[in-house]
Amino acid sequence: ELGWLGHFMKKSTRLERFGICGLLIFDNCSEQSVDRFLDELGKCNHIQQMNFSGFELDQIIYKLGPAMISNNITHLDVEGCYMGVPEAIFLFNTLRDMSSLEELWISWELDDARGPNDAIMAECIPSLATCTGMRKLTLNDLTL
Repeated sequence: ELGWLGHFMKKSTRLERFGICGLLIFDNCSEQSVDRFLDELGKCNHIQQMNFSGFELDQIIYKLGPAMISNNITHLDVEGCYMGVPEAIFLFNTLRDMSSLEELWISWELDDARGPNDAIMAECIPSLATCTGMRKLTLNDLTL
């Protein structure tokens, strides 16, 4: 049960890295269980690295925002995750509150219809200016 996993993650004092990999990771879980897990994750304050790979991030990005902000995230990797323009804008806006962020690596899995274009990225990029501790930035496959 994901709620318990989130509870133990919150209680751990040594957990520094969290990641989700795979498209079907939450398919056998109830929405309530996923919500509880993400809520508990949002109460963690010791995770420094978050990694998402091959995942439909658009399903949870809005619920994941508090966890991204409440932790002292130094490294955020989003690889091959599927999300639309509203979710991409939300992700970049969340970066504004991630004052510890040093490294950002994003490679989207988007089709041309949902992918960001110059106008969308013009809205997203100013959020990066608030990341004054950023040392490394990699943006791939933006279909610009």
